[in-house]
Amino acid sequence: MFFSEKHTMLSFMRKLSRLSILIEMSALKQDLAEIQNGDQNIVGDRGLALSGGQRARLALARALYSQVGL
Repeated sequence: MFFSEKHTMLSFMRKLSRLSILIEMSALKQDLAEIQNGDQNIVGDRGLALSGGQRARLALARALYSQVGL
């Protein structure tokens, strides 16, 4: 493997690790397990309807994700 390929792979693995931590922190793991396509769904007016609790957990996950780079 070349340096750039290793760097890309490590970067991808770090992002996956951060994402799984954020899913755990925001308690979305069970929600994603129950939804047919997990995190690949479109939510909102043209997609999947979420409960109030699911919307709150998703908002928390988005807020945490936006702060990861700080």
